[in-house]
Amino acid sequence: MPVDTGTERAWSAPYRTGSVLVSPRHELHTPEARPALRKVLTQVPRKVLPIAPAERHVALYELAVECPGMSEDELIKQACEFFGWRRMGKDIRDCLAADLAELRRQRRLERDVDRVGVVR
Repeated sequence: MPVDTGTERAWSAPYRTGSVLVSPRHELHTPEARPALRKVLTQVPRKVLPIAPAERHVALYELAVECPGMSEDELIKQACEFFGWRRMGKDIRDCLAADLAELRRQRRLERDVDRVGVVR
């Protein structure tokens, strides 16, 4: 079976890596860190699918840890802000909602009525 190696797909396009130093380094989602992260992340726009599911899962989980009791919609909006996406299309919403469902399946997150919580 032939393998398609075309470069017209977003996942096969090269992208530049970057780094940012935030102090303290474990608090990347704080309001103080967001401008630096946004600057780095908006230099090279990343689509949702090329981002590894594990990376999206960590971001969603850590946001849920820092802000317990958020609604699922708010958690998705915060994740969009974290990744530097200014608009949330159906593809992003569906992908992050599937990631939240996977985290619930793994029993890392739980859902109470309209709120998302961390399983400890």
